[in-house]
Amino acid sequence: MKFPTPIAPLAILLATVVSTATAAPRPLVLQPAQVFTSPSSDYQYLGYSSISIEGDWALLTAEHHRSTTSWDYDDVALVYHRVNGQWTFDRVLTSDYVGDFDSLVWPQVSLKNGIAAVSFNPLRVFKHTGSTWTEISNPFTAGSGDPQHVYGVVRWDGSVLAAQVGKCFANPGGWGTLMATHNADDSWTTPLYVPGEDPYCTLAPSILAKSGNTLAMSAFTNDSEAEPDQFQVWRNRAGTWQPVLKVPSSGEAVAARDPEVFAAQPHEGGIGVFRSDGDDQAVDRLLTPIDTIDAPPGPRIEVTSDYVFSLRGEIDVFTKDSANRYQHAAVLLPGATHNTGWTLGVDGRNLLAYGTSNTDSRISDVLAFELPASLATPAVQQFTFQAGNANGWTPTAGSQFAVATDGTNRVYRQSSLTGDARAILDDSDWTNATVSADIRPTAFSGSDRWVGLATRYQDAANFYYVTLRSSGSIQLRKVVNGVITTLATQPLAVTAGQNYRVTLESLGTTQVVFVNGVFAMTAEDSSLTHGRTALMDYRASVDFDNVFVQPSMLYGIFDINGNCNIYPGPWILTGSGSWDCDSKGTNTLFLIQSSTAGDARAIPGAETDDQVAQARGRATAFAAASGTQERWFGLASRYHDASNFYYLSIRSSNQVSLRKVVNGTITVLASAPLTVATGTWFDLRLESLGSEVRGYVNGKLMVQAHDTAFAKGRSGVLTYKTAAEYSGLKTYRP
Repeated sequence: MKFPTPIAPLAILLATVVSTATAAPRPLVLQPAQVFTSPSSDYQYLGYSSISIEGDWALLTAEHHRSTTSWDYDDVALVYHRVNGQWTFDRVLTSDYVGDFDSLVWPQVSLKNGIAAVSFNPLRVFKHTGSTWTEISNPFTAGSGDPQHVYGVVRWDGSVLAAQVGKCFANPGGWGTLMATHNADDSWTTPLYVPGEDPYCTLAPSILAKSGNTLAMSAFTNDSEAEPDQFQVWRNRAGTWQPVLKVPSSGEAVAARDPEVFAAQPHEGGIGVFRSDGDDQAVDRLLTPIDTIDAPPGPRIEVTSDYVFSLRGEIDVFTKDSANRYQHAAVLLPGATHNTGWTLGVDGRNLLAYGTSNTDSRISDVLAFELPASLATPAVQQFTFQAGNANGWTPTAGSQFAVATDGTNRVYRQSSLTGDARAILDDSDWTNATVSADIRPTAFSGSDRWVGLATRYQDAANFYYVTLRSSGSIQLRKVVNGVITTLATQPLAVTAGQNYRVTLESLGTTQVVFVNGVFAMTAEDSSLTHGRTALMDYRASVDFDNVFVQPSMLYGIFDINGNCNIYPGPWILTGSGSWDCDSKGTNTLFLIQSSTAGDARAIPGAETDDQVAQARGRATAFAAASGTQERWFGLASRYHDASNFYYLSIRSSNQVSLRKVVNGTITVLASAPLTVATGTWFDLRLESLGSEVRGYVNGKLMVQAHDTAFAKGRSGVLTYKTAAEYSGLKTYRP
């Protein structure tokens, strides 16, 4: 499942706020600062095979179509220049008719220190000073068919130009790489040949990475039995380039920042970091919440001195922490009108990405991002109101907000049925924000009254908001200068006394709504760029609880509708379960556990700190009773191994129970009565947010506890001496 897509921690008393400040901060979310296009309609696929950027200059590949009715075209290298913060077309640097194409590798460009290499046939090199571009000598002059002819894969690190030879030759050892050093007079040293580790010519190079004394190459295989897709690493030791590493990989994503090499690791998940001081073995792994075997990094990894960029449907940005470990620091989203493609160009805090139109894949533009000087984000804030106050929230005049007792729980209650009521979160004036809350309307004073949430609240006349309306709908709206506009609406039965988990995201120009963890609606609007979070209602009384506010987005980890294949890898399977996945002749996928022999656990997805797991589940058979031993099924959270996790269980003894297992010892955290029978479906949700663990059944908070045994882990499903079925299983990080 992938949901659509102020610096210091907020100083609020711990007695008031339960914060996840001890967990890794949420990544900053950014959208393009500019989208720029080809100079004319006959130039297509702008940046499709390569993008390189240095300062205010960028070099991009494109296709120049000679005819609108055929594929008769030239590969071209286009120069763009940034003036007053805006990228504009400057010139066509060079072109190559595709009839000369004699390699399976798309052409690449590389720009650094005022030198640009363009891997057309033949490879060409240019130097630019100011706005003048002049072609200079090319160190690789061997013609087509020669073992040292280069074409396609090229990398220029500002001192050394490296290029793959254009054809594979069993002798002298595969594809190989040629390297030449640039001299001050624009001449080049004699090319040095580094032989490849592919004597049988089964690999086709894709990406070349060169940095200092490190050389790396990714390659696709044409014979998987002989060689898998892989990346290879060479190190310059005592003046000699030596092969040091050959690792199965995705065949695409590889980058180098001497002494580190970064490569996609599809089997392990994420990006492996290989360092020479670690005997060229993996010393770190760059992970996001969706990094599992079924979500490897995309076709590009790029690095600068401060950042690592990984391209897939989004662009993930990683930075090193004080412990020299990489952390997920930012997410660059393509925006509502585009998808990211397969190329990146980076320089410092500037990034250009190939983008395709959501409406026409033939239309390609370039998405320009600029990272802020700091990627730090405010701390996540969580409000359970269990301390008996609502410090940090300011009700507006006429509102009747107060912390109230609801059974054994406390809520933030607004009891007035007259006029508008609002409570504003003081320290939440952000550009991007996500607010989630349990909302239970208790009374409506008329036919179209509502309760809801707001983001980017600037004043009473300017904000975005989502409303649950007594007339039977959910609406996404904005108020700008006092004028109300409906952005999206969907039917929804809204009943007093029923609990709804509602989320509103404002990310760039995109506003997104979820209800009970399910996507409800979205809209594009750029009227409001920042503001605070608010709880709201109109002529209704309502209880708000478990409010979660963050300057980022919901991050989908797993959705059974996207992966219902039960096998080791993305799933951790323990115990004596017998698992299967079947639609049972419907349009719904069911995760089925048919054994009643003992423990059965199925844990998919990735490890995170805060997490929510939800599913619809039922017991289909309980094992025969044995003394006082209970049988049960449920959800697991922050799962480390079979002896360490939290779990919510629906039990044959007619109870719902929240428990933890620590080194194999079970502790009951909270329990409540619940009528349980085989065949009865229950909507389950288990939240582990900061030190708060909460269990919901059919939308109602049933059990909760404050516990610090586990700070992170995975989520999934589990049973004990119970056959059970689950549908709609999904997990996400709020």
